[in-house]
Amino acid sequence: MDFDWKNRLVVSGDKSGLCVFWDINTGQSVFESYCHKGGVNCVRLFEQSEGGLAVTGGLKDGIVNIFDLRTHKPVGSVRAHSSCVTSIQSITGGVVSTGTDSLISVFRQ
Repeated sequence: MDFDWKNRLVVSGDKSGLCVFWDINTGQSVFESYCHKGGVNCVRLFEQSEGGLAVTGGLKDGIVNIFDLRTHKPVGSVRAHSSCVTSIQSITGGVVSTGTDSLISVFRQ
C-alpha cells in the first residue's frame, strides 16, 4: 500500500500487514516482517548519523513501528492512534505521525 526508498534499499508495505525490505540492486528481499494487523498505510526511511530507521504506520491498528536498518530488527512499537495512521514524517530529533483520530503524535529519540 506504500513504499519508500533510500540509496539501494526499498521498503514496501502491503494490505496484509507485511513489510518487505528489498535490495534495489539485486531485486532480492533482505528482510520481511508482519508488523501490522491489517494493511501498512505508511512507510518512511530516515537516515541518521549512525545508520537509519524504517518507520511504518498501520491502516487499522494505529501502531507505529520503528526498525533499525543496520540490524533489520524492530527497536520500538507504540500504539500512537486509535485507528489509521495517515502520515509519518521526520522532525529534528524524532518522528511525527498523524491519524484519522485527529491526533498528532511526536516521538523523540
